[in-house]
Amino acid sequence: MLVSDKERLSSPIKLILSYRNKNQFFYDTLRDFERTILESKDAIPTYRDKFITHYLGQSNYNIYRALTLTFGIEGALPLPVMLGSRSHYMAVLMGIHLRQCLPYFSIAKRKSIYLFDAWESAHPMIQSFVQNFSVDDVFFSSWQVTEKFRRMDPSHRYHWIPEGVDPNQYKQINYAEKDIDVLQIGRKDDAYHDQIVVPLQNEGVKYLYEKIKGQIIFPKREDFTIGLARSRISICVPSNITHPERSGSISTMTSRYLQSMISKCLIVGIKPIEMDMLFDYNSIIEIDRRDPVGQIRDILKNYERYVPLIEKNYQTVCQNHTWARRWLDMKLLMESAETRD
Repeated sequence: MLVSDKERLSSPIKLILSYRNKNQFFYDTLRDFERTILESKDAIPTYRDKFITHYLGQSNYNIYRALTLTFGIEGALPLPVMLGSRSHYMAVLMGIHLRQCLPYFSIAKRKSIYLFDAWESAHPMIQSFVQNFSVDDVFFSSWQVTEKFRRMDPSHRYHWIPEGVDPNQYKQINYAEKDIDVLQIGRKDDAYHDQIVVPLQNEGVKYLYEKIKGQIIFPKREDFTIGLARSRISICVPSNITHPERSGSISTMTSRYLQSMISKCLIVGIKPIEMDMLFDYNSIIEIDRRDPVGQIRDILKNYERYVPLIEKNYQTVCQNHTWARRWLDMKLLMESAETRD
């Protein structure tokens, strides 16, 4: 997506990146968003750990970290003026790693955060952080969480910006070349899985799933993107069903839905509430709990019937649900707020 000069921020944001290497595959979505922000020329990369290590020295930094973990005093240490107290700092967080925002949020002119995975157990911590550090704009990937915080804390600005996808990071192959019939990535909807696994295997359907808890089907990103492209059906279920102990009642559209669409898979699953707001048509095939095996059997037998829906999903995601589009929406909200302030 090309961005004109008029769509750029009036002054660049300093995007706080963690210097620590994150190899886990679930950080790919975060990295895609950070890369989109940086490629837009609206942000300057700021490497938190690298800078602090350089400023304090490695031995002092080790003490600094120990004090932080023990007493929770990060951000209270004297800071150099060169940190840029007149700057706008922003962080994109996967999980509640709020420490990444510090020490910069202690002295920044403006502060913004984007939060994936803001599950219910962390809400008191998030609210406390936003209030104590006077965060200007808080962006949540979940609509339910955004609405809850707006009701709970009307004195701060909370915005819903759904997850997105970078189409350039994914692949598509001809439908005739797809050789994985059914794919269920990550933790399964166990009740549904138990209904379909044996019958599908007995019928010779190629069904890939996590056989051992925590065992990643495609450990490398290239394998993951090719695996999605090779799949006819991608089973997608929101986290409140697959991870109820973590997610509570929050049902949100995760990146897996968009990754499946951009890879031209047909989604069979459960539709989060948000998807009715994001798509003006029924973009997935809802699971038939009464006859799940018969449903999958029929879909695979008549797969060409679903190709128009798959193509429509692909085009809709490319037009409306990319990280570039999400970033443009965020910029407009931040610019509007800054103008009012």
